[in-house]
Amino acid sequence: SDDETIFDKKMDNNAQVINGSEIYIKKGLDLIFVTRFSQDIKSVQSIINDKYILYQIDSGIYICDLAGQNIMQVTTLANNDPAQLRILSDDIVLIRQGRDIVKIIIR
Repeated sequence: SDDETIFDKKMDNNAQVINGSEIYIKKGLDLIFVTRFSQDIKSVQSIINDKYILYQIDSGIYICDLAGQNIMQVTTLANNDPAQLRILSDDIVLIRQGRDIVKIIIR
């Protein structure tokens, strides 16, 4: 499908996980701390013009602002396996875990 081919393309991602539980966003040459969790972060992607972070902890997919606040769970996956996150546009994200693909519209 068209959605499946999106995962074959390399995608820019300004968000990075450091030490397994800290999220940073790259701004120019700087790494800016966003937030830290007590659990391991399985995957992370910057979204909506790099103003928000989409990330996975356990089977939950969450979104937060760059202050690490306003955290909202957007979906729960079938299991805790790491998912691949891809951006289609400013407000549409694809999540692939195994063979399952979920399309999320963020408003």
